[in-house]
Amino acid sequence: GTALIFPTMILFGLTGMLAQAQALTTTGKGIAVPALGYFDLLGMQSSGFSGLAFALGVCMVASSVDSLQTGLLSVLSREILAKKLSPMKSLVVGQLFLVVVNVVA
Repeated sequence: GTALIFPTMILFGLTGMLAQAQALTTTGKGIAVPALGYFDLLGMQSSGFSGLAFALGVCMVASSVDSLQTGLLSVLSREILAKKLSPMKSLVVGQLFLVVVNVVA
């Protein structure tokens, strides 16, 4: 994971600096929200490139949400095991938690 995350964060940092430099040279002012510099650069790209960046962003968010769901279900399943329910009841409760967590996402 680190081998992919580190270059991605470096890329975002470099594009943020490029966006700030471009804003300073074109308008004389910096970017209002520096954290959004990457998206300022995307506004000047073709729609295909912007679509690709959007799709990759959605994939990164979906991956994070998936990890959050797995962690949440892990904690809940541990609580269910602590209640010493019957196997059938724990199965039904686990499936209900799974449905609730996935429907919300």
